[in-house]
Amino acid sequence: MRPLLACHSFCGYWIKAGNHEDVARWFCCAFEALEKECFGYEFIVREKLSLICLFLYGELKLQEDAGDGPLNQDNLRIRKMLAWIHKNFADDLTVSEIAGAADISERECLRCFQKTIQLSPIQYLLKYRVMQGAEMLSGNPAGSISEIATLCGFDSPSNFSKIFKRFYKCTPREYRNRNINGKG
Repeated sequence: MRPLLACHSFCGYWIKAGNHEDVARWFCCAFEALEKECFGYEFIVREKLSLICLFLYGELKLQEDAGDGPLNQDNLRIRKMLAWIHKNFADDLTVSEIAGAADISERECLRCFQKTIQLSPIQYLLKYRVMQGAEMLSGNPAGSISEIATLCGFDSPSNFSKIFKRFYKCTPREYRNRNINGKG
């Protein structure tokens, strides 16, 4: 992991559909082994994740060698904006506020997000909120779904459930029940 963590240009990597089927296959294999907890699953997960890390390091090394430079302006900006989103995700955020975290215009913010992570700032925010909600559902089985929705910045539990189902293909209650019963 050290080469990836030391690589200043690494803040995420977008694998386009149809490219690098082996990476998707490695990820699915690791996820499946973890989910089923088959004999020796820890070794399978470690092997597949190591292959993914090696692939990522190779890709980042190629980019660096091609002259992208370790800390280009978009990477610096996206890091500032993502850090700000992660800190303030529960608040009612606007694109203007997100752009302000990197001292850029809304239009430049949208361009930077699209170029770097292929999502709009609001799509990323929703995804991050839902991921935080899933973590809260797992970590606090007794907590109310309504309260978790509010803590994650959703205006209503029904909106939280709708967005959550879009990402996880199940309701927050179903997700929690699966995690309580052992397999998430």
